[in-house]
Amino acid sequence: MEMLWTVTNGDTDTTDQIYTLLSGLYADGRETEMLEALRTLYGVLGLPFPEDVEQLSGHPEARGYFLFSFLLDHDDAIEDYKAEQDGA
Repeated sequence: MEMLWTVTNGDTDTTDQIYTLLSGLYADGRETEMLEALRTLYGVLGLPFPEDVEQLSGHPEARGYFLFSFLLDHDDAIEDYKAEQDGA
């Protein structure tokens, strides 16, 4: 999330759109597509996609738990960045 925040120069509209996209895919049960969106986002940011996350694709329960946790962490991190930006 730090890289996303940096690349977007703290653009909350962009980070909110990404969160909306990812959470919408998750809410619709489209975990495979959400994982693909994450893979694409990592690529756009110039980051390697974590191998351990890649291995989750064949394990639906583990994948679902990871993606749910990812959304919570994403939201927390972005809210922290927003608070820092507002306080600066």
